[in-house]
Amino acid sequence: MRHADEGTLHSFLDRELSPVEVEELERHLSVCVPCRALLAEARTFMADADELVVALDVHPPRASVPTVAIPARGWRPRPA
Repeated sequence: MRHADEGTLHSFLDRELSPVEVEELERHLSVCVPCRALLAEARTFMADADELVVALDVHPPRASVPTVAIPARGWRPRPA
């Protein structure tokens, strides 16, 4: 296996790889120091991002409340 790219490593961390892909990547990681370093960096990045989301106390946006247009002064309805 050639070196793992960042997308593959993130898919691995997100548990999106097939069992065969996981086995192949784990075999490669067992002998490749640079890829293990990239994996550690990706884990740190994801942990930092999770902490940031918690720290910011991010909530999904609330549904907007419909607004009612208030007519300008002097507005009158047309006679029918």
